Formats: sequence, structure tokens, C-alpha cells
Amino acid sequence: MTVESSPRPRLPRSAVVTCAVALAAPIAAWLATPSIGLADVGFLFWMTSLIPAFVLTYHLGRRGAVLALVAGTLVLAAGAAVLAVRGVALPDWRLALGLVAVFVGVTVGVAVLSERLEALRRNTERQALTDPLTGLPNRRHTQIVLQVAFDAARRGLPLSVCLVDIDRFRWLNDQHGYAAGDRVLKVFSSILSDGLGEGEAVGRWGGGEFLVVLPGVTLDDATRRMEAVRAAFGAVDLPWRPLSASGGVAGWVPDLQGADGLVARAAEALEHAKTDGRNRIEALRVDGALSAPESAPPSSPAPPGPATPPSAEVAAAAPPAATAGGAGSARIVVIDDEATNLRAFGRGLAAMGFADVQLFQDGGTALAAIESSGVDLILLDLQMEPIDGFGVLERLKPLLAREGYLPVIILTGERDPKVKERALRMGARDFVNKPVDLTELRARILNLLETRRLHREVRDSAHQLEDRVRERTQELEQARAEILLRLARAAEYRDDATGAHQQRVGDLAALLAARMGLDEELVDVLRQAAPLHDIGKIGIPDSILRKPGPLTPAEYAFMKQHTRLGAELLAGSRNTILEAARVIAASHHERWDGSGYPAGLVGRAIPVEGRIVAVADAFDSLTHRRSYKAAVPLADTMGRLLRDAGTALDPAVTDALEVLYREGALDPFVEDAG
Repeated sequence: MTVESSPRPRLPRSAVVTCAVALAAPIAAWLATPSIGLADVGFLFWMTSLIPAFVLTYHLGRRGAVLALVAGTLVLAAGAAVLAVRGVALPDWRLALGLVAVFVGVTVGVAVLSERLEALRRNTERQALTDPLTGLPNRRHTQIVLQVAFDAARRGLPLSVCLVDIDRFRWLNDQHGYAAGDRVLKVFSSILSDGLGEGEAVGRWGGGEFLVVLPGVTLDDATRRMEAVRAAFGAVDLPWRPLSASGGVAGWVPDLQGADGLVARAAEALEHAKTDGRNRIEALRVDGALSAPESAPPSSPAPPGPATPPSAEVAAAAPPAATAGGAGSARIVVIDDEATNLRAFGRGLAAMGFADVQLFQDGGTALAAIESSGVDLILLDLQMEPIDGFGVLERLKPLLAREGYLPVIILTGERDPKVKERALRMGARDFVNKPVDLTELRARILNLLETRRLHREVRDSAHQLEDRVRERTQELEQARAEILLRLARAAEYRDDATGAHQQRVGDLAALLAARMGLDEELVDVLRQAAPLHDIGKIGIPDSILRKPGPLTPAEYAFMKQHTRLGAELLAGSRNTILEAARVIAASHHERWDGSGYPAGLVGRAIPVEGRIVAVADAFDSLTHRRSYKAAVPLADTMGRLLRDAGTALDPAVTDALEVLYREGALDPFVEDAG
């Protein structure tokens, strides 16, 4: 069937009326008032004869231009005759000649313009309805023809449709290039077009698929005709043999909802023809049974590479997936932009025992589903649109990195090692060449799923081991912190028999930090770390630590070493509390003005933990008895500490201490309070 543009429409009734009125107007005017033909406005009535030139030429092309020219000339002649009969002198011949020239020029111009517009319309219509490669109707045009035939079938006329597809057409393009594929398409379309009867049509449906519409043809006759097409195509002498085609034939049945339902039945038959070995024609009968011509050939020989076995053989070869390490519960995603391939993979994987299989023609949709639902294995075609296989692999990289081992099998007819190398670098785990051997595919899927299962077990074991190591480490750190705290109490017992000094310093340091607006985490760390501030005193002799009188310069110098000893004792821990305790031990004797020890730090260079503990330690030391001094009253203690603000102590910390004092919050920290 060749695509013909629609014929030029007939002349509408409204156009006929318009032309008649335009031609009659000047004659009527001259009959009523003859002198008007010579008046200044007379030419306006003569010009009405130009209207038919536009109207007739627009609707009828050149034929309309001739009619308009004849009619206009007759009107001019009739007008002259009327004037002569009425005894009115004729207009100047030059005016009449000018009017005729204008009339002829306008008519010819409109005719030329109309013909060009009509040619442009026909060409545009032809392009919109024609497949540019084969010259056959495209899918849109074929759908229109099918709908007309379907409407006729509803009135009792038989109708059969055939969906035929070139076998392994994708492989042909991959292996030999698109030029070879285009040549095969032209040859196949020519074979399909030969022998079409009146009203019959064939159009390109997409890719290597063609739809044949056969009004008035029964299902059996259509099947035999398609078998002849299949045989003729197989006999074509082309360099890329063997070539074959498969087809599905379906006839009109009363319960169809529309023409799309009839095509769907033909597609179902085509799918069976593909999965049953290709190079065959299957017919779907009214009862849903499939049949093939008695002369149907054996399955076509495949191009170099493994052949695809019939699905029945696959089902027999595939034991229940539960015997394969529980692989039947695995979620498998297949991404291929050819619907026929997807249907075949779906049937094959179901026969293997895989219950959770998702099929996608579009990479973007598949990626969204994978991200939301997860996946255990991906079968991915490389040559797709709009996102090809490499684009899908690129967008899968974050998921592949998170999963650690997510198998991706590439489905391709590409033999170029560079293509495979690129896919492997991007995360692919294996390749299966097209046409796919389903037995081989099943073995590869099971191997990769088993590897994924083992990888996940190792990963889970590693995570469990890490959790146990983390727990043990925390236990060790807690034990170390407890040991150090007990050492600090042991050191303090020589100076404070109750051992309460450490706890009071910790509680007061936390209270000060909270009043200063520091975050809760640091407040809690200070509460636990501050009691270790004087742990270095474990290395100071009793003769110095418990001396009742003032220390000599040498003794004081030795006493100052407890900050260094404490920091060294607490160093090397990854525990947050012990690290904070190390900072406090090293800095709680620094002074705001830089005169402290051991580093002589100034102002905010002193860690905030050390500045807070310095105030808490000084407060507790003043308000409690020691072997070398008596307890100082709370009011006097506050006076001393506030005087030291800006010299020995951080003013911000002493300000917080003063607020606590006014609130009465310091009373529990004073000896004999309450």
C-alpha cells in the first residue's frame, strides 16, 4: 500500500453562492441604473467579478481559475451588452482593457499560489503518514487504516491482522551496522507489499515489526499468506544470512473492545512464535488456542553464538529455584527497550522459578523502582533509548557502592572488547551474548545470586564483629575510666579522707557549664571528666601533698608536676570523657593572665573545660578544710574568687558562679551547709 494524500475537496455550496452573487451584482446594478457603468464608482461593480477568481481557484486549482476567467469574461461581455441595449455609451476601451488585464493577472496569480499551497499540503501530509525508510504507512497511518477496517468488521466483514517481526533484528544492527539493518528492512517491506489486494495495507509498526491489515480475509487464509511471506524472506540472498521472520496472526472476535485489542492478540501470537524458536507463524484462534501452518519449518538457525532453546526445554531444565540457595525469592529487574525481548525474558525467568521479576522498557523508570523497592540482580541491555545501558550504570554507581556487591548482567550482541571493558569498569559483573541461551543465563544468574548471598553473609558477619569489638572497646574504656577514677580517689584520700572533693568539683563544673549556656553534651562530659583533674597527684609524695605548712620553692615546683603526670596518664584514649579529662588535668592550673602552669596559656587559649574546672576546684578548696588550712566562709570565698576574675580566673565563669551564689545554688557545695 502506498500512501496517497487526500483529494482536493469539492466546491462547497457557500462558495457557489458567493460566486453567483459576485457575478450577478454588476449586471443587476447596470440594469437598474445604466449610467452607473460610466460613473467614477462604476469600476467597483466591475471589480466584483474578481471574487470568483479567488474562490474558485482556491477550491479547484487551475480548473477553478479557468472557470473564473470564463465567468468573468462573460460578465464583462454581458455588462457591455446591457449598456449598449440601454443606449449608454461604452466606457473608454483602455479602461476596459485594464480591467481585463487586472482580472486575468489576479486569476493567474491566485492559481499559481493555490497550486503551490496544494503541493505543499500533499507533501506534508505524505511525510506525516509515511515511514521515510520503507515508504510504507507509518504507525499512525496504519492505525487509521486498521480502525476503518475494524469498524467494517463490526458490520460483518471478516478481518485479520498480522504482526510480523524480523528475527534478531537488534543483533543484525549490533553486528553489521544500521546500514545493513536498513537494507534488510527495505527488502522485507517490499516482500510484504507484494500481492496486497484492494483495501489491504501493510505499515511499519516500529523497529523490525510490521502490521498487515487484511479486510475480508479469514484467519486461515491470512496465516497461509504470512507463511508465504516468511518463506520468501528466508530465501532472499543477502550477505547477512540466515535471515528469518516470525509472525502472529489474529482475527476479529465479537468481544474485542477496540482495534488495539486485535493488535494485542496478534502480539500474543507473535510472542509465542518467538519463544517457540522463531522463524514461524502462529495464529491465535477465537478460543485462545495457538496454531501454526502444517508446513511450519523448524526453528531458524541462529547467527554465530548460542541458540535460544524453546521455553519448554528451559522449564524442564530449571529445577525449582528454592533448590538454588533460595534464589527464587530474589528480586530481578530486566531493562530492555524492546517489548518482545522483555516478554521473552519474563516467560523464561518465570520458567526458571523466579517469582519476583520486574520488566522495564525505560531506564529512568527502572532506576526509580530500584531505588524505592530494592533489587538483587539486574539484567541490562546496552543499546536503549533515551537512556542507554551505560547511562543506567552511571546512575547506579551510588547504589552499587552502598550494596558492595550487586550483580549486573549485560545483555548485548556487541563483540567489541572495549565495550565490555567499559561496562566492567562501571560495575557490571557478567555478560550474556544475544541471542540469549536461557540455560546459560539461568546458570549465570544462580552463580551471581549465590555470590551475592555469601557476600552479604560476610558483610553481616563483619558488621556483627564490628559491633562486638565496639562493645568490648567501650567496656574497656569504661573499665579504664573507672580505674583512673579510683586512682584519683586514692590520691585524694591522702588529702581528703572522704574522697568527695572529686565528685563536688565534677558536679559544680557541670552546673557552671549549664549556667554559661554550653550544650548538654559538654555539660555531661564535664560532670564525668572533672573528677579526674588531680589524678596526677598519685605521683606526689605524702611529705609534700600532706605537709601542714607552706611548701618550699623546690616542693612547689615538684607539686606542679601533677598536671603533667595527670595528662600523661590520661593520654592516648579515644574515649571522649578521658580525652576531656586529659585536657582538664593539663590546663586547670593555667591563669587567665598567663601566669599559670604548666604552659602559661593566656585567656581563651586556655581550654574552656580547664577554665571552668579551675573555678570549681578553687571554690571547693576554699570552702572545705584541708590538712594545712581551715574552711573559708562562703561569702569570703565569693569575694576572693570575684577579685581574681580577669587575673587568675575567667570572668565569664566567675560571673556564672556569682549568679549561682545569688540563687542559693552553691549552698549544697559548702562544708556543713544544712
